[in-house]
Amino acid sequence: AVRDLGLALRADPLHAEAHLTLCAARLIEERPDLALPACTQAVSLSARGGKRQLRLLHGDALLTRAEALKRLGRFREAAEDARRALSSAPADWPGRGRALRMKEELAYVK
Repeated sequence: AVRDLGLALRADPLHAEAHLTLCAARLIEERPDLALPACTQAVSLSARGGKRQLRLLHGDALLTRAEALKRLGRFREAAEDARRALSSAPADWPGRGRALRMKEELAYVK
């Protein structure tokens, strides 16, 4: 999957969803160090629009990056991304519960 995503991103480097999928795949491989750049690219690309679909994707990208940051021990940054995901995604965003749990969990970690 990672190889195919790399090919897809070479063909369309501005495809935010492909960057997000690559980030998630790297997290599944337990490689948050490799996930983080893909997550950051997905966050950046998905922040460029006000359409509902991009706002949903932006929330997912922030939350997935928060997970990568948490696994890297960067707890403050992870908490900030979870907070940003909650404030920027629509009220009915499916990731809201997960983001709330992560924000609460990280509130007690230094």
